[in-house]
Amino acid sequence: MLNKPSGIITATKDKENKTVLDLFPDEERKFLHAAGRLDRDTEGLLIITDDGDLTFRLTRPEFGFIKRYFFMAFGELSKADIEKVESGGIPFGDGSFSRPAEFSDIALSTVLENSEYIPEDIRE
Repeated sequence: MLNKPSGIITATKDKENKTVLDLFPDEERKFLHAAGRLDRDTEGLLIITDDGDLTFRLTRPEFGFIKRYFFMAFGELSKADIEKVESGGIPFGDGSFSRPAEFSDIALSTVLENSEYIPEDIRE
């Protein structure tokens, strides 16, 4: 298990960016890969393994593993936005589309309640 820090990409190699595997010693890194993906600016749990079968089973949608994400959105999240995520079909840069997702535990808060999470340059 790795708590991926922000600013590091989930990849095995990259010429321009530090990867999650760069966090491991050279002699261990050549056998490892991430069983999942988090965006560069995202922090959270990643499973790092040398077991290709485990990675395949955890990452392929046909095996039905549920993944949970906590996020904060700044601005308004409309009912239409939620419906779009829940129905799937959000386009990715590679031409593929998202699968349907489910929202739960939606909580609204004010900027003041969450000011520690908001970059200073966009705080009110």
